[in-house]
Amino acid sequence: MQVSKDEIGRLSKYLKPGWYMHFWQEQDVIAVFKDRKFEFNYDDKSTWKPVIEYGLSLGIPKEELDFPID
Repeated sequence: MQVSKDEIGRLSKYLKPGWYMHFWQEQDVIAVFKDRKFEFNYDDKSTWKPVIEYGLSLGIPKEELDFPID
């Protein structure tokens, strides 16, 4: 299933606080939280830092911030 960036933004309002969803196309990942959106490259772990820090600040365990794409 494919969704547009606009649809992704609209879906975020349905998320519970402390939850997220992620979408990807090849190595480009978008992680969406209730009030924030992050775009990063799956292969470049240095681009993960802001989304990991934000997720941790919400109390999401680090092992749940792995963003599988397979």
